[in-house]
Amino acid sequence: MLTNSQIEQFHRDGFLLVPSVFTKKQVTEMRTFLVNLFNSKIQFPGDTRNFRNDIASKYPQLQWLLFYPSMISVLKSLLGNNFVFLPEMAAHYSNYSGWHKDTTSQECAGHKFHWQSNYLMVETAIYLQDNNEYGGGLDVIPGSHNYPDLYATSYGQEFLRNRKNYKSLQYSIPSKAGDLIIFHFRIDHKASLPKICSIDSIPTEQRKLAMFFACSANNEHVANYKNFLMSRADYQYLKNHQYSADLLNLTKEHNFILA
Repeated sequence: MLTNSQIEQFHRDGFLLVPSVFTKKQVTEMRTFLVNLFNSKIQFPGDTRNFRNDIASKYPQLQWLLFYPSMISVLKSLLGNNFVFLPEMAAHYSNYSGWHKDTTSQECAGHKFHWQSNYLMVETAIYLQDNNEYGGGLDVIPGSHNYPDLYATSYGQEFLRNRKNYKSLQYSIPSKAGDLIIFHFRIDHKASLPKICSIDSIPTEQRKLAMFFACSANNEHVANYKNFLMSRADYQYLKNHQYSADLLNLTKEHNFILA
C-alpha cells in the first residue's frame, strides 16, 4: 500500500517510482520468458518484432502479474479497490518511442473525455533492466499531465521541435530492474535513450525489455476508452477480442476486473 506522501507525489508529478516490487529471481524469470518469446515466430495479428499484445490472455506464464499483491496494492491505492485492467497489456523489446502522451491519439480523433475531473488512467510499467547508460527506462516531464497536449496539433509539433528548453524539463526516472513505475496517461513521456552507444550496439544482456498494463479507475471512462480502442484500425488484435477462458476464471478467483 502506498503512503499518503506517495499518493500526493503521483497526483502532483503524474508518475511514481515504487522500488523493489519484484525480486531478482522474478525479474530473471520474466526476462528469460520474454527473450524466448521475442525470439519465437510471430503468431498473432497485431504483433511485431518489437511488440507482443494481449500478453496476460495469450501467455499463462504472465497471468500471475494481474493478481500479484505488491503490484495490486499500489494500483488500489491510486485507483480504488475496484479498479479495472484495460485490454492493453503488452510486452516491448528494444522499443524507443519519442515524446508523446498516451491520450494523444484519442485527442487527435476528437475525444476530450480524458480532461474530465474524474478521469484517471495509468500505465503500469515493469522494466526488466536498470535505466542506466544503456537506456532501458522512461523519461518524463513532471507535472505535464496537467499541460495541454501539444502533440495533437501541427502547431504543437513545430513548437516542440523548436523549443530549446524542453530537454531541460525532462527527468529520466532512475528505475532499477524489479521496480514499478506508474504514470498518468496524460503525462509527456518517452523512452530513455542510451548515452554511450547506439541502440543497435547495446549488449544483449542490457537489451530493453518491458511490460505495460493499462489500468483505470472504475467509472464511465472505461467504456469511453474501450469504445475508442475498438474504433482504431491499427489495433488489429482487438477486433473480436475475447479474453482466454483460463484468464476469465482467474478474474473470478482473485476478484479483479477486466474491461
